[in-house]
Amino acid sequence: MNKIITEQETFQRQQEELFQLENKLAAYELKFATLNTHLEYFRAEVFRVVGSLYVELDTLKVEIAEYSALLHPDILELRKEAKIIKNEATAFQAIQNNYQIKQEFYGSFQPSEQFQQLYLRIIKIVHPELTTDAQERQFRREIITEINQIYQRGDEEQMKELFKAILEFADFQKEIISEANLPSHLVKINQQIVGIKQRIDEVKKQLHALKTSSLAILRYDSIKLAQQGKDLLAETAAELKQEITRQKAYLNELISQAKSRLENLIVIGY
Repeated sequence: MNKIITEQETFQRQQEELFQLENKLAAYELKFATLNTHLEYFRAEVFRVVGSLYVELDTLKVEIAEYSALLHPDILELRKEAKIIKNEATAFQAIQNNYQIKQEFYGSFQPSEQFQQLYLRIIKIVHPELTTDAQERQFRREIITEINQIYQRGDEEQMKELFKAILEFADFQKEIISEANLPSHLVKINQQIVGIKQRIDEVKKQLHALKTSSLAILRYDSIKLAQQGKDLLAETAAELKQEITRQKAYLNELISQAKSRLENLIVIGY
């Protein structure tokens, strides 16, 4: 009897700890999802405002590098540099094209308090770390992916519909705890506690990496300047246009040199 009482007390304490950890984990997942979505919207805005200008500037740099290599065929490094610049320009063009089709990131992301609470409630029910079964964990990961996509789109109505379905899933998952299966439940809760603690540490690291990323810093600077009545992206666009004008002039000079050299070669050939 004393053993059963001790197990029940242990189970009660672990349930309380698990409940607190679930809340903590959900809060961190929400912070990460929210910041990540803000950054995706900002990234899309960057590509819309200055992306095409960077592509144009890269194209000019590729042409400049190729003409420089043409004018100085004896300098091998210029040909290598032209190839590197072209590869980098092609890669950026691919990224730019990718963000042009991501329509869900148009506008701004302003999740309501209700929407965020809904996200929290769902995470507390279906988070993969809340189960020890490998197959079910994979199923929950798929649900989490869908939840995050809905959250990024800001689709509160669809999240509500999903929440209704998840409530049915939660009712189905409920287990009856008796004295006979109490020891196995203690083992399961211990595993859940360990898994949740590990996931919290992971999310903390991911959140820190996100906060200190170059994109996050750029967004922070943009917000800071906006408070002073300035537009960082608009100013960057203006600077890029000036640089494009300079690079076009330089390219025209190289083209003129190449034409002159070609004309001289033709004369010499005659």
